[in-house]
Amino acid sequence: MAFALVRWISAKFTALTVSPPFQKVTAASEMIEDTAARYKAHVRKHVDKTLDAVSVAARAAGVACEMVYLEHGRVGACGIVEYLSARHSST
Repeated sequence: MAFALVRWISAKFTALTVSPPFQKVTAASEMIEDTAARYKAHVRKHVDKTLDAVSVAARAAGVACEMVYLEHGRVGACGIVEYLSARHSST
C-alpha cells in the first residue's frame, strides 16, 4: 500500500535501517559473545535481508527506492532524525 501511494503522488521512497555499533559492555544478547567482526557480519546479513525484501517489493510496485544503512550510537528515531537532518541541510 505504501508503494502505491508513493507511485500515485510521484514521491521518493527511502528504506532506512539503523543498528548500534558493537560495544564491549552491553546487555544486548547478540553482542555478548560476539567479536566486533562477527557482530558486524551478523548485522550486515540482517540489513541485507531486510533491505533486499524492501527492494523486491518496490521493484514489483514500479517504485524507485533508495536503500540506506546506518551504524549509529543512537538507534531508532534519534538516528533517523539525525540522518534526515544532515541530509536535508546538505541539499
